[in-house]
Amino acid sequence: MVNVYNVVYPSLVEEKYLRQAVLRSALSEAYTMKSTLLERLFPEEYEPEENFTETLKESGRTLLWPPKQNTISEPKEDKTIEPFLQGDIVHIPLKKLFHVPKVKELCGSLDVLRKMLDGEPTFNHDRDAILYPLD
Repeated sequence: MVNVYNVVYPSLVEEKYLRQAVLRSALSEAYTMKSTLLERLFPEEYEPEENFTETLKESGRTLLWPPKQNTISEPKEDKTIEPFLQGDIVHIPLKKLFHVPKVKELCGSLDVLRKMLDGEPTFNHDRDAILYPLD
């Protein structure tokens, strides 16, 4: 007697499984980018001191990472693709996430990435960056 087993694995062809895979990859990358930015901006401790955050809020300054370097010619897109801190909010541009090979492979386009992330993270008003508050 021969036993035959049929195992059905979730397929990325189905949108709900594709969305889960995109969320898992993109949000873990976004969190890593946020952590890296904060560690570079505040090397002494992961979380900024309260008085520094208040000073930053009052001044309305925006901190970019990596810091602007003096170069002869710098494409404009490179400035807008890097994660940055504005006030007490970390911005992770979707373009930066889309450049992650696994995310790009799963989504194929920036619009698909935006659609897959819809409803999960908090977006800015233009829906071109994920927002993480400092807490």
